[in-house]
Amino acid sequence: MTHQGLSEVIGTALVDEQFRQALLSNPGEAIASFDLASDEVNALVRIRAATLEQFAEQLASWLGRAHPAPSC
Repeated sequence: MTHQGLSEVIGTALVDEQFRQALLSNPGEAIASFDLASDEVNALVRIRAATLEQFAEQLASWLGRAHPAPSC
C-alpha cells in the first residue's frame, strides 16, 4: 500500500496554514476532499494533536502498527 493520499494530506498541511489548522481542529472535515482508504480516514480522524509534528508522529505510529516493515 503506497498511502499516496496520506502523503498528499501531510504535504498540503505543510504548505497551507488554513488547511493545517483545519486538520488539527477537525480532521474529518479537512480530509473530506482527499482520496483516502477507509482505514486511513479512521486513523486520521482519531488523531488529537496541537501541532503538525504531533499529528505526523501519531500518523507514523499508526502506520508502523498497521503496516509493519517485513523483517529480513
